[in-house]
Amino acid sequence: MSEQTTTTSRRDIGLAFLGDSFVVGAGDPKGQGWVTRVIARSQAPEADLTVYNLGVRGATSSDVLDRFRSEVPPRFEDRAEKRLIVSVGTDDVRTGMSVARHRLNLATVLDEAASSNVSAFVLSPPPGPDAAANALLE
Repeated sequence: MSEQTTTTSRRDIGLAFLGDSFVVGAGDPKGQGWVTRVIARSQAPEADLTVYNLGVRGATSSDVLDRFRSEVPPRFEDRAEKRLIVSVGTDDVRTGMSVARHRLNLATVLDEAASSNVSAFVLSPPPGPDAAANALLE
């Protein structure tokens, strides 16, 4: 009797994080940031996970839109599954960007991601000590 071997193919997942200092992990005393911690706990034997942390300190939603268009496509070129996590807003508030412009930028990223077969998830920046800024972020 011959032995049958079953091989399962591993999922090929590209995962890009776009955003500001919160995404890049600025100010983290351990130099890791939340993205690194999440990825460290997200490894699975059935998946080849390729992660791109594209966070930039001071990035607004306009910057993120530009970077989505220029930096994400080459990274996802050969990936079977494409995932995007976007977290932006703090610097929109800081620079006085209108809520309407922020929403339009974010909606454009999400629309373009969807039309490129990229599954996207939006993560709000955390609240800070400024109540007015928190209200705008909300």
